[in-house]
Amino acid sequence: MQDNGKSAIWEPGEVIYEAGNEASEAYLILEGYVNIETKDGLKLNRLGMGEIFGETSVITGKKRSITAKAGANGLKVKIIPKS
Repeated sequence: MQDNGKSAIWEPGEVIYEAGNEASEAYLILEGYVNIETKDGLKLNRLGMGEIFGETSVITGKKRSITAKAGANGLKVKIIPKS
């Protein structure tokens, strides 16, 4: 992984991306957790520190198929840009 020094912080419940969005980056969770949901709001998974999300759409070149929202304590991630 290339370290470009970029990170991002989201407040609790804030949407990181929605189903149907174009994918330009993936994310490595540094603090907090992310809820993975269907476009209708059904919770599929919860990911935490050290896990990566958003990579499938980056790899396949397809639009996002799920929605990602910051967990109850917010979320801090390292951004992994599409190369």
